[in-house]
Amino acid sequence: MNASFRSIMSNSSWLPKFFSAVYSNQISAVKLLLKRHKIDPNIPDDKNASGRTALLFACQHQRLALAEVLLTSKPIPADVNKGDNNDRRPVW
Repeated sequence: MNASFRSIMSNSSWLPKFFSAVYSNQISAVKLLLKRHKIDPNIPDDKNASGRTALLFACQHQRLALAEVLLTSKPIPADVNKGDNNDRRPVW
């Protein structure tokens, strides 16, 4: 089993809560989920057909504080080059 598959499987039960917190701009909840459950912020929302990541959403909606949290998360920071299914990226 490769590392990215293990990451997705271990995070899968927390991803809906993570994206709910992202979409509602609940920064403290996003921080808690990233830290406590080591969610990879680069995993796309499977409920979104375009495959949008949390950072792409934050940038599209000008949520700078949320983007900062995602970009500085440890151990896995958000990737500014990670695009969605339409190749839209947070930074272009």
